[in-house]
Amino acid sequence: MGAERCRSFVSSVVIFLLSFTLLFSHIKCHSTKSEHGNRHIRQTANPSTTPSIPERREFCSGTDDGKTQSAPSTAARLQRLRVQYENCVKVRGNLEITFINQGTSNEENADPTATFRFLESIEEVTGYVLIYSNNIRRISLPKLRIVWGDTLYEDAEQSTNSTFSDPQNGAGFVVYNNPNLLYIDMPELRSIERGKIVAAHNNYLCYWRQLSKPPTIDFGQLVGKNNVTNRLLNFHASHLKNFKSCTRSTSLCHPNCTSGHCWGP
Repeated sequence: MGAERCRSFVSSVVIFLLSFTLLFSHIKCHSTKSEHGNRHIRQTANPSTTPSIPERREFCSGTDDGKTQSAPSTAARLQRLRVQYENCVKVRGNLEITFINQGTSNEENADPTATFRFLESIEEVTGYVLIYSNNIRRISLPKLRIVWGDTLYEDAEQSTNSTFSDPQNGAGFVVYNNPNLLYIDMPELRSIERGKIVAAHNNYLCYWRQLSKPPTIDFGQLVGKNNVTNRLLNFHASHLKNFKSCTRSTSLCHPNCTSGHCWGP
């Protein structure tokens, strides 16, 4: 009788221990799954705050800030331009490149084309192009083919100072107050459909000089040979203050430019 009781007691203890082991294993497994689930939730609840930019965008919106500083620093302005135009083919509106300071751009010192590399996909601009008050040596728009000028740039303040000879018509392409800008690379540009071409206060923009024989840039192709007088300002006029640091050698095309025209060396 005592042996039976002993065996019964041992069996009860074994069953209890097995039950406890199974219960502990179940709790541990459930805890691990919950922890994994919470970790997944934490990971997906904090996505990157950097906006993703599609590999190619057929259209993007331009700006109409004019001469107003749209952001407090060069870094902020460049970031805004990058998000707005990177991988964009056609700008609906105006392309405004303003207040970019070379002194705060480390990329510019290493590679003059690096600062605006995000503009390399742009082929068309429906409005005007404004390049204003930048302290940078080079701007590259290698695929830009046409500026439509559906919207034209007008500046009442400058028109009173005779920068714009016909302010009523406005400008389709403006390069103003860029004291260290050497050249603007636009090898594919074939037409500026509407508005004047204006250049003023650009000391080193030597490739835009019109007195070269032949002119370095074929403005007749851009506006039509019969429209050069009406749509192109005399960039050499004293009040426009262009080309102060230019010599003959600073505006020569490379010998490989068989047409005799170029936007830079």
